[in-house]
Amino acid sequence: MNHQALLLKGIEDGVYPENLFKFRTIKRGKQILRDCTFRFSSPTAFNDPFDCSLDEVTTYKMSEIKNFFASNGGYSKIPRDRRDLIQQDKSVVSKWVKDAKDKAVNSRGVLALSGSVEEILLWSHYADNHKGLAIELSLREDLGFFLGPRIMKYYDEYTPTNYLSDPEGTVDAILSRKYVKWEYEKEFRIYKKDSANADIAINPYAIKSVYFGLKTEQSEIDDVRSICSTQALSHVRFFQAEKVYGKFKLSFKSL
Repeated sequence: MNHQALLLKGIEDGVYPENLFKFRTIKRGKQILRDCTFRFSSPTAFNDPFDCSLDEVTTYKMSEIKNFFASNGGYSKIPRDRRDLIQQDKSVVSKWVKDAKDKAVNSRGVLALSGSVEEILLWSHYADNHKGLAIELSLREDLGFFLGPRIMKYYDEYTPTNYLSDPEGTVDAILSRKYVKWEYEKEFRIYKKDSANADIAINPYAIKSVYFGLKTEQSEIDDVRSICSTQALSHVRFFQAEKVYGKFKLSFKSL
């Protein structure tokens, strides 16, 4: 079964959501809709200094060092002076590991999405204080675009990673773990190798709906609807947020 088929099965089994949301300012949202592309950011640009930056163990066993290099060309092929240096001070490996680990993580482009459009804080933090918009995306309409998925997991603390012992597991942990206070985001991420800060096209039919914030100006709503009047996006539906009487809650009316 190929990767797209696995993703589709995950959607059908309820492992992955049918639809996801991207919160943006009006300016950035318009650009996305004009181009039908999304920016995959570098992890180095994240506002959370712990995000994609888990601590590594400080020392390694000689057996871990040898096993790692054995699977990457062979320990015996390391220059003699470096092997002597490792034998004298195993901590020198830490810099090599950091460089390899950072390259494995930071070369990936990241698209952060949410499983909820109703979360008030998401509108405050990522949609210009409720003046922006949220774009609803259908995973089924462009399985290739949504490959490389991670459902974020949230923790109060974590065990430092050991890249030498488990490179693949370490990278997976780094890409899918965040501090528990971010749990409200219900975050789902798409990772693409060697795509940091790249704009990647999406099938226009995967853009399902546009939700406007409580404070989005009518002139901006009109501009967005005009952009979506082209044949490629003529199917897009529109909604706007409203306060729910007596509750800290949003509802959305169809426009």
